[in-house]
Amino acid sequence: MRHMSTITKLLPVTSPSWLRRGFVLSGLVMLCLISGAGGSWAVETQALVRSMFLPGAGQAYKEQHVRAAVFAGLAVASAAGIVASQVHYNQSVDIYNASKRNYLGLLEEQEGGAVISWEDLDNYYTTMMEGWDAAEDRLVWRNFFLVTFITVYAVNIIDVIVSPSQRLEEPPPITLDLRPGGVLIAGTLRF
Repeated sequence: MRHMSTITKLLPVTSPSWLRRGFVLSGLVMLCLISGAGGSWAVETQALVRSMFLPGAGQAYKEQHVRAAVFAGLAVASAAGIVASQVHYNQSVDIYNASKRNYLGLLEEQEGGAVISWEDLDNYYTTMMEGWDAAEDRLVWRNFFLVTFITVYAVNIIDVIVSPSQRLEEPPPITLDLRPGGVLIAGTLRF
């Protein structure tokens, strides 16, 4: 069983203006986060922050484990796709560049009067064009995985904001209240 106690301190209006503005700004940010949450602000805010850092973590915090697994799995799969397609893209570009250097080198030798076999020129040209085509294919896949990751991330954030929490509501740890004589700060200790 948890026991709660409240600590209250009244800050005078004469505190530095940057401190007052900071409290007002933090209060406005918290109000914005709370307004559309539909549940306990502490659970909703923590879920949102967790989902911003790791897709699916907010859903897991809200005890929506199937959604958490789906978002985490899609994010990991798309991130792995980004990395793999980028590695393969770089390899294809290296193949293209090496073949292009060899092909242009043979053309320069031919212009210099050297006898070059048509088969060698054709092999380098074919390898160069295959490298180009492979690089274009890998670029398309990388962009697909990148768009997929961004979409999963955005839907994850929207889902954590919109979906109701199955977690028990908790009282806010700190509240700010603007009063004529200053700012009232109240905190809750749980033990």
